[in-house]
Amino acid sequence: MKLLILSDLHANLPALEAVWEKERDSDAIVCAGDLVDWGFFPREVVQWCQAHGVLAVAGNHDHDICNAWGAWKRDGTLPEGTFCAQNLLQLTEREIAYLRALPETRLEQLDGVTCYLKHYYNADEENRNALLERWCRYESLAAFEENWPSGAEGNGMRLLITGHSHQSWIYHVCREDYFVNPGSISYRVCSDSRAKNTDYAVLQDGELRLRHAAYDHRVFIPLLEHSGLNEQVKTAARYHLLEDLPVEAG
Repeated sequence: MKLLILSDLHANLPALEAVWEKERDSDAIVCAGDLVDWGFFPREVVQWCQAHGVLAVAGNHDHDICNAWGAWKRDGTLPEGTFCAQNLLQLTEREIAYLRALPETRLEQLDGVTCYLKHYYNADEENRNALLERWCRYESLAAFEENWPSGAEGNGMRLLITGHSHQSWIYHVCREDYFVNPGSISYRVCSDSRAKNTDYAVLQDGELRLRHAAYDHRVFIPLLEHSGLNEQVKTAARYHLLEDLPVEAG
C-alpha cells in the first residue's frame, strides 16, 4: 500500500495538483485538517478531496469558514478584505456541508496500518507541544500512548498524525509507532524562515518519508492583484505564498 499523508491544504489547488502529479499512484489519502481559508481555490480543493476519497479531519480554518458562512447567511455579515470572504463567495452549500461533516478525530485501518488523525489546535495544541517536549526527554512512548485513543489497539504500524503547525516531522517512537506531522502543502508559518516548500509525507512498502513538490508560485501574483484583499492581508499573503527566504545554515 502507498499512503499519501497531507495537512493544511489551505485552498491551494496548484500545490495540491503538484503533489498529485508525483504521487498519483497512492492507494489512500489522509489529511489532518485545514482544507480551506488562506488560499484562492476552496471549492476546487474540497471537490478534489471528495473526488479522491480523502480521509480528512476538521481544522480550525475549516471551522472558521463554516462559522462565517452561518453568520453571512443569517445576517449578511461578510468579513470584507479577507481570505475568509474570498472563500465564502466561492463555496456552495454542498462544500460547506462537507466541511461541517468532517470529524474532529479519525481512526482508520488501512492495509494493516492504523492511522489516528487530529488537527491539534487551541487547547489541544498544548497537548501536542507537551508530547513533543516529552519526546525530547525520552518519554515518547508514554506520551504516544496517552495521546492514542483509548481502546484502539491497532495491530502492526501505528501513525499518530497531526497538522496545524505547518512544520514537518517524523518521530519514531518505538517498534512500529510513529508521530507524524506532514507539514503544509500550501505555505510556511511566520516563524519559519525556511524557503517555501510543498511538504507532505508518504508511507510506501513500510517506509515512512517526508517529501516535497515544486510548483510555480507566480500563479498567485495576478490573483493577489485582483483579489479584493486588504493591504495587510495582501502583505501577509505575499510573504506566505511568494517570497523566497534563504534556508538557514545548519
